[in-house]
Amino acid sequence: TFGSQVTVVEILPQILPLEDEELTAELARLYRRKGMRLLTGSRVEGVAVDAGRGCTVRVSSGEEVEEIACDLVLVAVGVAGNVEGIGLEEAGVEVEKGFIKVRPDYATTAQGIRAIGDCIGPPLLAHAASREAALAVEALLGHQVQPLDPDLVPGCTYCQPQLARVGLTEAQARQAGREITVGRFPFRPLGKALANGEPEGMVKAVVDKEDGKILGVHILGAEAVELIPEATLAMTLEAGAVSLESTVHPHPSLSEAVMEAAAAALGRAIHI
Repeated sequence: TFGSQVTVVEILPQILPLEDEELTAELARLYRRKGMRLLTGSRVEGVAVDAGRGCTVRVSSGEEVEEIACDLVLVAVGVAGNVEGIGLEEAGVEVEKGFIKVRPDYATTAQGIRAIGDCIGPPLLAHAASREAALAVEALLGHQVQPLDPDLVPGCTYCQPQLARVGLTEAQARQAGREITVGRFPFRPLGKALANGEPEGMVKAVVDKEDGKILGVHILGAEAVELIPEATLAMTLEAGAVSLESTVHPHPSLSEAVMEAAAAALGRAIHI
């Protein structure tokens, strides 16, 4: 965005391994068109730092090895819970596979100690931790709580354009044996997207073919992070694609794409 040459090295086959394959492929296409170099299926073998002169990154792609000279290296390889060296063992808090083991009410194996957030495992997201904290306090006060459903926690990638999702990807739904329909609606036909000068991307809805239940919604485009809560609310309330399609949306707005994707999944799209 600021005019720098950028190379992304990703060991897995796509640049956003957890996201929907179709939307990730579209994001990769947009990035390549903007001049970014994307090396998927590639491994960083080492980094040599030359004080004051930048770095040289050694990258292997299959049998090919190259050295990439750069000013800065950003290492972004995920998040881990902070469970080491803080006295958990002495307190009687059990750790399993790198995460604190908790009951549905977020109680640990130690009396009076509860845990929330990254240290108890996925989803490793700040907004998930905030909700878990509220539930843990409610449980401490004696209320019955339902643990957070990870399928109803939105995931957001703050790239440009943004990518946001909730629920299952198309591939995950098929792997689970669900018979599905998929609705897609691009932002380009929307007057608001054109007026904003941001017509790239689409909304994709994954819907159970038999009962119309929304299994997942994926958004690539401007303000995707602001749009995904509508899909999250619909799934939380178990509102089907019919409800999403029949809800009146303001025009012009980017949110129309969510409604239109639900309509497309039902075979009733009329604006594409």
